[in-house]
Amino acid sequence: MWFMYLLSWLSLFIQVAFITLAVAAGLYFLAELIEEYTVATSRIIKYMIWFSTAVLIGLYIFERFPTGMIGVGLFTNLLYFGLL
Repeated sequence: MWFMYLLSWLSLFIQVAFITLAVAAGLYFLAELIEEYTVATSRIIKYMIWFSTAVLIGLYIFERFPTGMIGVGLFTNLLYFGLL
């Protein structure tokens, strides 16, 4: 019984290693795409920031989230626009 237990832990570590490598390769590929298509990437990021801002405003209006939390979120979106 101990052999199956040891084998299951070994397979878990191998799977985690392969998943980590796959995620790293995917992120590297996305970074290459972002470098190649900067105008389209900028447009997509702008739309994502606008969507995030709309969600924050909706949470404040309809769900009455705390003002400080919404304010920090809107401030970070403003900083993101500045960085963009």
